[in-house]
This record gives sequence, structure tokens and C-alpha cells, in this order.
Amino acid sequence: MKKLFTSFLLATVACLSAFAEGDGKYYWFYDRAEVATTGKGLIYLSNTYGDEDVTYADASETKQTVHGFSSTTIYYQAKPTDGYGFVGLFPTATPTSLTEALTDNSLEGSLSVSTMQVTESTDVEGYGFVPDNTYYAVFSKVYVKVADALKRAGSVSIDKVINDKGDNITITATPSSDDFQFDYWLDSKGNKITENPYTFVAGDDNVVYTAYFKSDRILTIDFGEGKYVPFSSMYEAEFESGIETYIIQNKYLRFDDEEGHNIAFDEAQNAWGYYDDDYAFVPYTGEVPTFPTNYEVFGIAPTYIPNTGFVLYGEGVKTIVLFKETPEDELYPIDTYLVGTATGAVNIESLPKQDDNNNNLVYYVFDTNAFVKATSGTVAENSCYLVLTEGVQYPLPEKIYMNAADDPTAITNVNAEKKIQFIGVYTIDGKKVEAPVKGINIVNGKKVLVK
Repeated sequence: MKKLFTSFLLATVACLSAFAEGDGKYYWFYDRAEVATTGKGLIYLSNTYGDEDVTYADASETKQTVHGFSSTTIYYQAKPTDGYGFVGLFPTATPTSLTEALTDNSLEGSLSVSTMQVTESTDVEGYGFVPDNTYYAVFSKVYVKVADALKRAGSVSIDKVINDKGDNITITATPSSDDFQFDYWLDSKGNKITENPYTFVAGDDNVVYTAYFKSDRILTIDFGEGKYVPFSSMYEAEFESGIETYIIQNKYLRFDDEEGHNIAFDEAQNAWGYYDDDYAFVPYTGEVPTFPTNYEVFGIAPTYIPNTGFVLYGEGVKTIVLFKETPEDELYPIDTYLVGTATGAVNIESLPKQDDNNNNLVYYVFDTNAFVKATSGTVAENSCYLVLTEGVQYPLPEKIYMNAADDPTAITNVNAEKKIQFIGVYTIDGKKVEAPVKGINIVNGKKVLVK
């Protein structure tokens, strides 16, 4: 039997509570789903994802045993009747609010389930167990949601989740805070409605109403056919899917000496060298290689790292929701280098000339595909600029390119015997550490998972 809809699996991860395999226990899962109102659609449950031969029905059950785990995953597939839409699975047959839905309106998805039924054997058919969970599939004429990129800006509700033609329906959009305001509804036919709450009568067709909100903290960026845009480091953000984000690579350069020691410039010692097994500093007495005068930029998945400056790359129109973390955020977050201008435009000439250690500071502003050294000019609000310390270990270039390959004068192989590389270890929240820690680390510009 050919599927009648596009396959889509929600990114739902089963939280498995591990039990010792040797305890002899088998955990018995018995789940059921039924259609909340008959005639509007059909449902199917399974222990496996993507079943081809699907038998849809008004009610569907699935059973399985798992050795050593008290949680597992079940999969569902829904088939609406023409003119109706799948709203989601609910814990009760009479849901009162859309926020009670266990899923969104995807026609396929998964649920993490748990059980309290335990047996010493896999043969449990004769035990007379009753379903652990019963879910109710809702199919209605009208469904309501928040625009994908604005889910942190507000919520929506509908007074009659289970609805049909001729029903009087009221939908309401509620901003998440005073920083956001309702803007409009956009229905699946392309009509804009500015009433809120909005009351109407359900018609013949299945119609989805999507709520949009407005705020100074909602940025809509037109990337055109593809371009880079600097982004403030002083906000958390919820990115619409499909935006690539970049962070300026760690500025410290290291290399291996002939004995295999990793040589770095130590600011406290004001010298090149390494630390031995007793944590004693050993100065490097050989020749320090000439370093490139440009900086790489490495890509990260579209997940925001707090207190870290970003350059966004995208195509087309994208929406970003900004959330200020605390008003006391440092103006110059340690080891991030990109500085946000979330609190207002910044005049380069008014910025500090030296850091706390009396090192000269050098500033760069973004231009097309590079950051260009600047001693004057203004950086707009909700943008960012790059600040580096003028140190003794390398000369600072006039431009810091988004990609080293863009620099026609970049030095690609200064010394064949000494591998030159950008080195640095950061936690996923942007903090510099001496060595990788448990979890996701950014090591030399790449994500590394340490278990």
C-alpha cells in the first residue's frame, strides 16, 4: 500500500531509564490510540518507524516488551478525512486547550512512553494487562498555531479544539511578555486577520490560523540570494531553521616543536613555551615560525551559544527572536571577540584604546565578506564589531576574512616541518577551557563530543 502523505519524524528522543540487564526484568508496554470523534480521520500505532503496510482504523494498539528499560518509543501515523486536519494526540478525549497536545499536526511522529507493568518473561499475552496509555487523535476543521520562528514570542489557544463545520470558534493569541505584541493571524488561504481574539464560524475547508507577533526584539532579515550579517553577542536568540551561524576563530596560534611539545605564547610569562608534567613553564628557545595574517571563521550548527558574537549567513527572508540575558552583561565578553551593540549604536572613536592589561585594542567593522580595521565610524544597533588585542605574537591585518581562501596574500605553508594551526578549546556556551570537558566542546573550530 502506497503512503498517501510525506514522511516526517518529530525529533522526539525517548528518555530511557536504564536498568541492569541482569535483573531478569522485562518491561511491558501496551499503548492505545483512538479517534476522539469518528468519521474525521483514522489512526495507526506501531513499534517501528515508517511502516509501509499501514492499516488505519478508528482505534489502534501496540504492544512490546523491552529488557532492562522502563521507557521506549511508539510511532503514530494519522490519516485525516478530506476537509479535516490532524490536530494532534491528546491525553483526554475532551481537550480544552491546544497546549495540551502531545504532538503538533505532523501526519507522522513519535512519542516517548513509560510503563509500570513488569514481568519476568517475554511471554505476557496471558497476563491480562490493560493499556498503560490511551491517547486521543483529534481531527478538526480549524487548527491554530504560532509561526515557527516566533514560538518564544507568544502562545495561542482555541476554545473548541475538537470542532466541525458550523461551530462558533474563538481563537486567541497571547504575547509571552510586554516586549511582544500581537500583529496578525495568517490563515492557510493567505488572508490576514488583525482581530484578537477572533471569533468566526467554521466552514467546509480545513483552515490553519497562524499567529504572528511584533517587537523590537523580532528581527526580520532579508539575506537575498545569500549574504553574511553580523549579530549581537548580548542576546539569546531563537533562530528560524535554515540559518547558518559562525563565530570568529580563537586568535591564539600554536605549533609543535621537534620533540612534539605543543608550543604557545603564554601571556603570563610573556614568552613562547609549554608546561611540563609538573606544570612548570618551559620556555621555547627555537625559531618561532611566521604566522598567517588572516583569521579563519568556522561554522556551527544553527544553535546559539550565549554571550558569543556571531556572523549569520542565510538565504531569503529569515526571522530571529532576541532575548536579552541580563542588563549587567559585560560589554566585552571574555574570549568572544565579537561585541554586540544591542543597547545602541557604537562610535568606534569612543571605545577604549587599551584593555585592563594596558594592551592596545584594535577594532574591525564588517564589510561584505570581511571585517575591516577601523579607527572611526559608527556600528549600528543590534549589530556587532570585532575587537582584538594588539599582541606580540602576530601582526594584525587590515582585513579579517570570512574565509581564509578569500585572502590572496594568505600564507598557507610557512614552514613545512612545523604545522601551524588555530588552537582553542571552548565549552558549548562559549567559555574557554584548558582541556575538553564532558559534553560538546568546540576544539580547534570543530564540534567534539566528550562522553
